[in-house]
Amino acid sequence: MCRFKKSGEVTVFLSLLCLVICGLIAATVKSARISYLKNSIENITDISLKSAMSEYNKPLFDKYGLLYVDTTYKGVLDGGDESFINHLSQYMDANLKGYSSGNEQLYYISSEVESSEYANSNDYESVFSQIISYMTNVKGMSASLSDKEIVKEYLYLMFPDELDYINAEELEDEVNDMTYDELRDYCIHLIRKNMRENSYEEFDFNNLLSDISVTVYTKTSTGKIYECTKSYSLN
Repeated sequence: MCRFKKSGEVTVFLSLLCLVICGLIAATVKSARISYLKNSIENITDISLKSAMSEYNKPLFDKYGLLYVDTTYKGVLDGGDESFINHLSQYMDANLKGYSSGNEQLYYISSEVESSEYANSNDYESVFSQIISYMTNVKGMSASLSDKEIVKEYLYLMFPDELDYINAEELEDEVNDMTYDELRDYCIHLIRKNMRENSYEEFDFNNLLSDISVTVYTKTSTGKIYECTKSYSLN
């Protein structure tokens, strides 16, 4: 009669193999879930930031072709980075509401500004960059012209009957005699003056946002904190 030795090597081997496979599957699932969660946070942050930056100052754009977000929101807030962050938080809360990944719920914690650029930054550099782009791309002026010539034509186009002068001809004579720096200062003065008279009593270039980079912090219901940095530019 033949007897078999029951050592159990195969059973032990298969048990260990199952443990390794199950561990690998669990790690893969966890990695995929975390990756999905991070992608969702990035998408929600991106959508929220674009929504906040889409609230541009429409009268300024319609009248003068300048694209900026008024961070006072028509005088409701004080303006600046803090006001924009407060506004952004409303979009983050709304977009995160009801979102869940598996058993985890996402919650908005806070945001901080990494960098920002306003209309008055760097001696109104972005304003005149937009003016030159507007005149060449929208109005068809030659890009080979000097910045001075382009800004001068912009003044003729936007302010032909400025009240400081009797008629457009005198305005033209006055503008022709200005240096480029004087043209820039005069252009800012006229835009500010007309915007305050016609649309915004508290209009201020200091509060007009064109570029921003923010870091947003969110957490899950299990207490895990994620951070996401996004940038957006209107220029």
